[in-house]
Amino acid sequence: MYGSFFNVFLFVAVNVFAGTLAIKNPPQNGYLIEGKSYTIRWEGDLKGKVCITVLAGGKDRGIINNCETDADEGRFVWTIPSDFVTGFGIWENNRVRVGIFEKGYPDKIFYSGYFTVAGFEKINSKTPEDAVKNFYRFLSEKRYKAAFSMLNKVDMRFTDCYGEEMHIAGFYRLLPVDG
Repeated sequence: MYGSFFNVFLFVAVNVFAGTLAIKNPPQNGYLIEGKSYTIRWEGDLKGKVCITVLAGGKDRGIINNCETDADEGRFVWTIPSDFVTGFGIWENNRVRVGIFEKGYPDKIFYSGYFTVAGFEKINSKTPEDAVKNFYRFLSEKRYKAAFSMLNKVDMRFTDCYGEEMHIAGFYRLLPVDG
């Protein structure tokens, strides 16, 4: 008899003290750029200090707020390091998410949906003429990362006729061929 009472009490106590939290920003499928600042926003009934962590590709990238943010504040400004994804040799990672938990309770973590962090801003040019204009505009505005992102990226692996593997990674541009 006492065993079932204790189990019910324990179940209620865990659910009452666990708290709830919903991460509102960054939004699922959002697109964030390295080197820029974004506000992480949440709503919930957690109390005290919260720890905010970022995971990329399933790997924990660490606590970003020193666990000193009040849960009631509901927001934290995160400046994404300039090499957050490009430091690993990739252009973007679309498997990034934020995790928030009460300080001292890392096993009760709440996650955001997945979003993308990229090294470069998204450039949408509707025509080749727009693309060329954007490229030179970015150069004139000293927005070199934006101009660089418009170059075509290539990552190819070949096996030559002798069975030797070749790997080419970087950028290319199409040159006119005289016919």
